[in-house]
Amino acid sequence: MEKLIQKTIDEWVKIDILVNNAGIGMLKSIEDTSSNEWKNIMENNLESVFNCTKSVIPHMRKNGGGSIINLASVASYVGFADDAAYCASKGGVLI
Repeated sequence: MEKLIQKTIDEWVKIDILVNNAGIGMLKSIEDTSSNEWKNIMENNLESVFNCTKSVIPHMRKNGGGSIINLASVASYVGFADDAAYCASKGGVLI
């Protein structure tokens, strides 16, 4: 993240907006989801939001503010039995 942020600042001077819009899923019930698969989805869908947000906040504060937009999913509200890890991760983004 730090390299990407520095490249952005080098080219555009500052960061005004961050849009966290990423997600992976898999069509598996929670019983069929391995711990590694669960962790992979949480890392991609939830931890990435944390890492990106944490990385840009100091730069936005330095420049007087900015906007951070986190996109979740309807799965944040409605659980799907065949994609429990995705639903949980997007629920975390919503909160």
